[in-house]
Amino acid sequence: MTVNAIWDQSVLSSANAAAIEAGFNAAAQVFDTTFSNPVTININVGWGEINGNAVPGNAIGASQNQPGTSFGYAQLYPLLAPYDATLPTTMKGGPGLINLTQAQARALGAMGSTGIADGSIGFSSSLPFDFTPGNASLSGKYDFVGTAVHEISEVLGRVSQVNGSPFAFSQAAADLFRYSAPGKRSYSYYGATYFSLDGGITNLGWFNNGSSGDRSDWLGIGNDAQNAYGYAGVNYTLSNADILLLDALGYAQASTNTVQGAPANGVASGINISALSEIETFDIPEPGACLVLAVGLAGLAFVRRRAATA
Repeated sequence: MTVNAIWDQSVLSSANAAAIEAGFNAAAQVFDTTFSNPVTININVGWGEINGNAVPGNAIGASQNQPGTSFGYAQLYPLLAPYDATLPTTMKGGPGLINLTQAQARALGAMGSTGIADGSIGFSSSLPFDFTPGNASLSGKYDFVGTAVHEISEVLGRVSQVNGSPFAFSQAAADLFRYSAPGKRSYSYYGATYFSLDGGITNLGWFNNGSSGDRSDWLGIGNDAQNAYGYAGVNYTLSNADILLLDALGYAQASTNTVQGAPANGVASGINISALSEIETFDIPEPGACLVLAVGLAGLAFVRRRAATA
């Protein structure tokens, strides 16, 4: 798999252009070497803006997905089953439609090239970043590579559509792996919900269920790049739980690609969904808050932001 950056003019004209490009490419390399789907994911990358809009003042970074395809569970099952043998063949009481981002649909072979970027990512141009991959001494700066890893994951499809509504008209594919107890899937926005690949028996990480924020982020797993909250001065990395979740969404791990290949037919027909727009960001909390928060607006073109704290 190849994650390809399309540099916005805001990056090219920045005094930090070389560092931004090197840092983002280092984050992209994490995915290039971890997953083996034969697809190139194209992402617009901005500095101080995302897709022509300003990055919110309290955000470290933000991501926006290009909408892909919607499936009923019966259509989606044969696409995801090669990557997660624990999925039931039929789903009772689940959402009517399950939405894929364009990147995920293309990685699964359910959508061909569209000529449109798979998403956009923007980074704050006013916060202090450290651009060095794996630097453990950030000296109060924010981890640029870790932030990029967070945002790239979301463009790939690590997103949730639970929104507090009692009616689950549609959900994202990642919502299939939310549990409140063994055998009990949860589409709750505020309820305690965790990631599981064996029907809820094994808790692989608690999803964020705070007063707001992205429900596909972790409530807190060490220095995980996908935590909903994070600190300045901390180096964040992609964890095994993150890799397992992306694998379940259809991104084959390079080391196991021989047994987790693409669906046999490579293509499935889906229902095109309308171009909805959601911006989710990695935010700076209010004074006294200690972690980073992802906040969404509305829809499937998921834009996310991650927050910063000193």
